Amino acid sequence: MEQEIINGKAKLSGKAKLLLVVAGIITIVINDTIHWAPGADSLYIGHYIVLFIGFFLILSPIIISLTLGKGKIFVTDKRVYGTAIFGKRVDLPLDAISAVATGKFNGISITTASGAIQFLLIKNRDEIHKEITKLLVARQEKSDNKVITKQETTSYNADELKKFKELLDSGVITEEEFGAKKKQLLGL
Repeated sequence: MEQEIINGKAKLSGKAKLLLVVAGIITIVINDTIHWAPGADSLYIGHYIVLFIGFFLILSPIIISLTLGKGKIFVTDKRVYGTAIFGKRVDLPLDAISAVATGKFNGISITTASGAIQFLLIKNRDEIHKEITKLLVARQEKSDNKVITKQETTSYNADELKKFKELLDSGVITEEEFGAKKKQLLGL
């Protein structure tokens, strides 16, 4: 049974929303106090560009919520899944994950052989990063233990085979007995 370890949801903080709206209002107010020269086309166009930027900043919390703010990430003992930026649904088995990193905009990046998946604005991204890292380290340690066990078994089998060969050479066991033990030790 799969067990959820941690999850996170994308959320633009209230301070960030307020900062964007205030920056937009200040931009519009400053823009209106500047005396743009209607005769100079480039300056007059600049007035509308600055006005556009101001309105964009005011609306950006809504735009961010609609595009980036739908992200969710779930970490279980078997996989990482959720909705990444722009609503991209992902399901990554732990065995496919090669790296995990944190980034800008409270982001977490999960890398596989196919590429990197970005989850942005994740409030508890550091805790999620820590849990995924723990799972990857545990997987690596488990893999390392299998290699060591296999090496120890191979070494043990080689020593045993050598002993049985000496017994065969000295006539203590028959060729059939040696062949049977050889197949058993080599897993044939």
